[in-house]
Amino acid sequence: MVSQTAAPPSPVSTPAQDVPTYAPGELAALAARHGLTVSGARPTLPAYIRQLWGRRHFIAAFATAKLTAQY
Repeated sequence: MVSQTAAPPSPVSTPAQDVPTYAPGELAALAARHGLTVSGARPTLPAYIRQLWGRRHFIAAFATAKLTAQY
């Protein structure tokens, strides 16, 4: 026989003392130091064209494979 309980187990909470606190702007400086940018930010047009040119072989191979798989 399987034992069942009416209430789910209580969630394990993390103590507030384990969460570090940062001064204003400190996280932005840390991100800039490691080269992080906003995830949704669009690159400039020249940067986008460079990325597109660097991926041209993949784009062509993917388009060819997709067309081949369709027919």
